[in-house]
Amino acid sequence: MKGTPDEPRFSVELLEGSAALRDVIDKHIRDQTLALKSAFLVADLGVIVRQQVRWRAEMDQIRPFYAVKSNSSPVVIEILAALGTGFVCSNKHELDLVKDFGVPSQDIILGGTCKQLSHIKYAAKHNIPLLVCDNEVELRKIARCHPKIQLYTVQVKSLETLLFLMFLKEVSSAHQACIYLIKNTEKTVIL
Repeated sequence: MKGTPDEPRFSVELLEGSAALRDVIDKHIRDQTLALKSAFLVADLGVIVRQQVRWRAEMDQIRPFYAVKSNSSPVVIEILAALGTGFVCSNKHELDLVKDFGVPSQDIILGGTCKQLSHIKYAAKHNIPLLVCDNEVELRKIARCHPKIQLYTVQVKSLETLLFLMFLKEVSSAHQACIYLIKNTEKTVIL
């Protein structure tokens, strides 16, 4: 995004009861054209709040973690942080963005399949205790660079695999891999 550091990166406009959404969009198109800007986004941020309320009503015992890479818009992060959502970040920029909204370290997971050493060290420096791991190489890298890690999260590649592991409990290569990683976690790190 272009602009000065003091220029707001986003604006939120609440519609009055009599305002028509189409009129607001048309006004923004005219304003953007006059300002020689080429793009803007219109979104109903109430959907985020309603979905969070729905989640809590139907699955209160499971805490949601939002993948920042899916939409890192500051206003979305701010709303989710205010609602107490956890966050999955995949790089330093996302970690900083989430931390800027006051999200505690224990509510942040460093995700990503293959993390850079600098990102793991950055997470350690900022006391982020949760990291996603889905292979032995990553497990050893995390153990070496983040000595105060409290928990490893083994990432399951698909819902089908998770359901297969949870309900069928049959021995499969995925199941073997999960067991192997869990055993290696116990050997690699003292929890």
